[in-house]
Amino acid sequence: TSGQLLRWRLSYRHFYEPLPGSGCAPFLISWDPSCADFVPARVAPPGCELVSLRAEATDVAAAEATLRAVGVDPALLSLTARTDDGLGAVGHSARLIATLRTPKGLVDFG
Repeated sequence: TSGQLLRWRLSYRHFYEPLPGSGCAPFLISWDPSCADFVPARVAPPGCELVSLRAEATDVAAAEATLRAVGVDPALLSLTARTDDGLGAVGHSARLIATLRTPKGLVDFG
């Protein structure tokens, strides 16, 4: 945004408990009503499209079980094992990777 403060609440107490499925399970964000005019969905630059959303987990079986428990087919996220991060270390948790098509090409976030 252009300097506005975004406030939100998560549906999960991530500071007190580890995220289910090492972080691969979906959760909800409740945006503060004072931010309604500038939440990311409203202020994102035009011309961007979500191409894919994929997940990596160090414990794929646990992540799959968690996703199935909340009604998400792990295949939808192309769930794979998290391996070497290129720096000689394997991540300790899962990650979600979003690929966006932008006016400047494909961009991965995550």
